[in-house]
Amino acid sequence: MNWKMLAAFMLVFLLFISQSKAWSGNVCTRKAAYWVARPYCIIRYWWGCSAWRNSWVLVYYTVQYCCPGWTHNGNNDCIIPICYPTCKNGGTCTGPNSCSCPDLYTGPTCETKISMNVKGLTVNTDNGAHCSYLYPCYPGDCVQPNNCTCFKGFGGTPSSGCKDIISNDEKPQLGKVTAILANLKKTTNERDDLQYVFVADATNDKETQIVWSNQNQFNLLSVEFESMYMTPGGFPLQKPAYVYDYGIGIVKSSIHVILTKINQNDGPTRNVCLDRTYNCSGFSYLTPIFDTTAKCYIKDDQFSPLIANGDWLTITFQAENGGFRTRVNTDNGTYLPRDMVIGMTDSKRVEFKFDFEAATHCSEKIGTCQEKPLAIAEDISKKPIEISWGGWSDDLAGMWQYYLEIFKLSPDLYGRLVEMEPLKPVYTEFINESDPHYATFTPKEPGMYSVLLEARDMANNSKITRRLCLYDNVSTVEIDTTEMHSMYIATAAGESGFMWQGSSDVITVVWSGHFFNRIHNENKLLSQVLSYPVQFADVEDNGILSSRKYVYSRLDDEEGSRSINEITNLNGIVRFEVNEDFADSATLPIANWKDVSPFAENYTFQAKLFSGRKMKVWVRAYDIMGNNAFDFTELNIDRTPPSVGIPEIQRNYQNGAYKYCSRFTFSASDDESGVHTIEYKLIMKDTGEVKYTGKTIVNFSTDLSMCQTETECTCKDKICFKINQVLDINNCWFLTHTDRMKSAAIIVQVFVYNQAWIASSFSWEVTKLYTLDGLTEMSGPKKIMVSSKQTNGVRLNWELPDSCYGETDLLIEIIETGAKYRVTKEVNFVDVLGLDEGKTYTARICMLYQNDDLGHCVSFTFATAEKDDSDHSAPVKFVVTGVIGGI
Repeated sequence: MNWKMLAAFMLVFLLFISQSKAWSGNVCTRKAAYWVARPYCIIRYWWGCSAWRNSWVLVYYTVQYCCPGWTHNGNNDCIIPICYPTCKNGGTCTGPNSCSCPDLYTGPTCETKISMNVKGLTVNTDNGAHCSYLYPCYPGDCVQPNNCTCFKGFGGTPSSGCKDIISNDEKPQLGKVTAILANLKKTTNERDDLQYVFVADATNDKETQIVWSNQNQFNLLSVEFESMYMTPGGFPLQKPAYVYDYGIGIVKSSIHVILTKINQNDGPTRNVCLDRTYNCSGFSYLTPIFDTTAKCYIKDDQFSPLIANGDWLTITFQAENGGFRTRVNTDNGTYLPRDMVIGMTDSKRVEFKFDFEAATHCSEKIGTCQEKPLAIAEDISKKPIEISWGGWSDDLAGMWQYYLEIFKLSPDLYGRLVEMEPLKPVYTEFINESDPHYATFTPKEPGMYSVLLEARDMANNSKITRRLCLYDNVSTVEIDTTEMHSMYIATAAGESGFMWQGSSDVITVVWSGHFFNRIHNENKLLSQVLSYPVQFADVEDNGILSSRKYVYSRLDDEEGSRSINEITNLNGIVRFEVNEDFADSATLPIANWKDVSPFAENYTFQAKLFSGRKMKVWVRAYDIMGNNAFDFTELNIDRTPPSVGIPEIQRNYQNGAYKYCSRFTFSASDDESGVHTIEYKLIMKDTGEVKYTGKTIVNFSTDLSMCQTETECTCKDKICFKINQVLDINNCWFLTHTDRMKSAAIIVQVFVYNQAWIASSFSWEVTKLYTLDGLTEMSGPKKIMVSSKQTNGVRLNWELPDSCYGETDLLIEIIETGAKYRVTKEVNFVDVLGLDEGKTYTARICMLYQNDDLGHCVSFTFATAEKDDSDHSAPVKFVVTGVIGGI
């Protein structure tokens, strides 16, 4: 039940009691109170409250009761008078302190007997009970001459009567007992005044209320103390005739402050370095406060003691009740000196204790330590994160609580993991020292999580340790099937798709990027984890001790499977296995798997290879969670070259692959891997200069019906190859300088490769190049003309010959200026600008052969136009479509 519910219940209950029977007769009212618990902050900094406790406060309400001198018999009807002292000798109380005496008795309480003698009526003071100003009996009842029966809780000597309070039941009631120790900035901004404040409240505590502090700079001590003395029920408010005035209540309250330090000699007695008493004002023995609260508020804004680790600031609140009694001489009506009513005292104590040292873990001390400062049952887990800790202690204040924070880590610009929002955890929990040191957290999504445990002592000093956990219950190992990340045998022939290998016994399989864990790779879950970013350093630099938030380096996570260190991985994969399967299994092998070490996305091994042998290389990839995926690639062995027949050449073949063509025909086959590629080179016989290179993929098909229609055909591993090969050569590739056309010879070299990239070759010498179609007529550009003329330039047009000579680029040279430019064969005009007006120029247009050798050249003379106002100072320029560059 919280304090609001309790207060409501008490109020309803009291109203129910008070209204159960209406009061009547001689009724009076007064204030009464009950206690209610309310939470209050005991440690507050400028940014908010750091610790809470419950305080008890008085809630006042109005009650009815019988006025002084009257009582009731339980029916709330206040019509029964009270005589105090009681009526003696059979007297009857007929009104407050008013007795009706029987015959032969007289006096206020019928204490005096009337007797008769021979001389007439006389008064006889017999041994009946009586009290007077000489033998006072208030508050009490006179039962024998000069002897009192005191009201409950009161007493005294025979001469003083019952004036003093002697019972512990009549001690003062201590209400609000609060001490505030604060540090305030001397600024004008009221909100910014507060640096920190510590509050100790013993309002409803019988034991000493202790508040631990981890700060040492204070400039304000504020105390609030309330006490009360309620007149006891049934107290004889009607005073006897010899008592003129009487008052009891709170007469004194004080606050005693002592600052003590640890005995430097390790003795049991603490050293006192400050001893100060604050006395409250507004009441005294002559002016006691009763039936209401005696309030005391003291503010010392010069309170700045030097405080060290281990100091105690003890504050004792003490209240005393008592009062006065004034007697009157009933013989002559004069007042006697006041009697001081000596009462009881009661006190409460609060203590501020100071501890500036954080808690320690047993692993930081000398000796054995079996407990972990923070542990995660499985730091790589598909299940909820189970957290535990132990072994924490604090020598001064003792342990208070543990604050658990969990963060989801994110990669920075360099891929390192860190708490990007170090003050926004995804989960928090407070666990008291007395509670089980255990917690469980189930993340909402996979990721890297950091668990911070802040171990706090009672002074709120703290030390933070951190452990890491990779949580992932959804990801898998995936396979990238794109060509860029395919798995292949790197030592095999790449030209034929890495399926065939030739002479080498070394096999290297490569699978770069083929296996990956998408979640681990994209989120960098296996990367290095940076230190927790330090927080609130500026606050501590500004004078508030122990406010810096950071993880102690010795208590950071450097253990377990997932620590702050990077886990070596490739695309989220942490381990590879390979299996060399010469049995060419159709299913995943069970035995003979080998770890890839050193860890890499390739593996090299040696094997005894021979033509016709086949194998599969299996690779299995594991992520850190234990998930895996596998794949394989195949390899075929061929160590023999293709078989090539005697070639035949047909010069000037019509309807070939080129306009001017010569054709080679020959047979080529390979019984193991089949013929894959034909390469060829055209080489000048005399110089060894390579004029042209090329290659072509031979005819093959996965359609097995091809060999049913082709007589010269062979099939191997579901691929059919044609045996008869055709190679067309462009006659224009034989083009050379005109001076050498009749004498030059060119060697045609042909290489036939199988799929293992083993080659067979043949050569053919070609002479009389000028007899080849396209090379028979040696000529340069034709029909050169000026199609337009300006004062600073002209446009030249031409036609290229319909032969191989028309398949070359051109070089145009202006003789007078020396300017030279290369023009591509696709262009048939050029604009020559920047010339002088009315001047004649000579242009030479030459064919360009291989290596920019000048071939057939043609000269042409032209003149610019006369009389033009344009600028003639610019150099010669060519505006040419398709110009490649200058020479």
